[in-house]
Amino acid sequence: MTLMLKALFWGIYKEVAMSKIDFIKKLYNGKNCYSDHMSDDELNLLHITSNVEVLIKEMLSKGKIIFLTGNPGDGKTFVIKAVEAAISEYDAYVEKDMNNISGYDSIVKDILQCYKDQRPAIIAVNEYPFMQLCRHIKNKAPDIYKEIVDAKKSAITYSISQPLTGRIALIDLNERNLLDADRNLLGELIDKFIALISEDTQHNKCLEYN
Repeated sequence: MTLMLKALFWGIYKEVAMSKIDFIKKLYNGKNCYSDHMSDDELNLLHITSNVEVLIKEMLSKGKIIFLTGNPGDGKTFVIKAVEAAISEYDAYVEKDMNNISGYDSIVKDILQCYKDQRPAIIAVNEYPFMQLCRHIKNKAPDIYKEIVDAKKSAITYSISQPLTGRIALIDLNERNLLDADRNLLGELIDKFIALISEDTQHNKCLEYN
């Protein structure tokens, strides 16, 4: 029954716009909240441009190698999808998911080659694989490893606290809190959800009341 409902749901969605309240319910349902399970249209419904995306585009234009770290669900894939145009424009090397890599030798070789060629790169990696990756880089290129360690000490969350002097940058999405009032995103987030569900109020009296 569940599979039939899903098939019907996607059939309707392709013909007409998905009910926004159904879309929000979908976000609440486990793995559906991850961006790699969403279409571009669905991502556009949720997208709020953050300063991190602006920084990434700027750093890619300058040939930086960016490590995008955080826990599953922190938004690494979402951010990479949001800057795909810049990735293409600057021919950046990209790794969206280190979990798909069985060994580290290949990606270490790619990262070191990007460093040598001054080619920009963005690598999304969870915390533990990042530690393992760093260990392998240390064995191959101690100087680059030291630069990564220095970048981690001044990891970026919202903005750059001090000028980047090296080729390596690290953005830690685990440290972000988009509901922090000081970041001015809470109002945007609330407005986004109000806009998403407003068209459904006429069909849902409880929603209209709320």
